[in-house]
Amino acid sequence: MVRAERQVVLDMLFSAFERHQYYNIKDLVDITKQPVTYLKEIMRKIGVYNTKGAHKSTWELKPEYRHYQSAKEEEAQTTKSQETLQT
Repeated sequence: MVRAERQVVLDMLFSAFERHQYYNIKDLVDITKQPVTYLKEIMRKIGVYNTKGAHKSTWELKPEYRHYQSAKEEEAQTTKSQETLQT
């Protein structure tokens, strides 16, 4: 596998983490097509590896990189978008 530029990989990872909160390394390799060692190097900077609990052996983004919307914010944004479309 050929390493892509770091920013390109970061964009792919952030895009993936918008869809799901947790990923194992195998899934991240499939998504990004990058070597495991390179991905782990990047994930150590932007993510947290879960070693126990329900999400054992998975990666998630560090809190400062998470941009998840709460259900209320998402609903408000959807309502606002629909109102804009109707006018």
